[in-house]
Amino acid sequence: MKIGIDIDGVILDYERVLKTYGDLYDFIELKKDGIISRNEHYLRNRYDWTQEDRMNFFTKYSVKLSKQTDLIPGAKDVINMIKQDGHELIIISARGGMVPEMKDVAEEKFSQEGLVFSKYY
Repeated sequence: MKIGIDIDGVILDYERVLKTYGDLYDFIELKKDGIISRNEHYLRNRYDWTQEDRMNFFTKYSVKLSKQTDLIPGAKDVINMIKQDGHELIIISARGGMVPEMKDVAEEKFSQEGLVFSKYY
């Protein structure tokens, strides 16, 4: 069976790193406490940032965040189990759509962890 999986929040703990850097950017660089909802994952719903604030954050930190994001605990074990059961794993992600290097960082991280996927969309 072919199984498609996403990267962020499924294999990589990107949301945790994103929220940490978002909070730092909000407090240190924007010099405000613009958090609307601490439990919100999406930047546009978490902070009272303008579109320009969000784009500046993404431009400055997207690749750095990708490099600092670790695998979600247990993700490698589950992926290996699925593959051992004979299933084909395909990555389906928007990662790299705006910043191609983000896709490269993820692929390199997977390679270092010994994770191989059939395709990457």
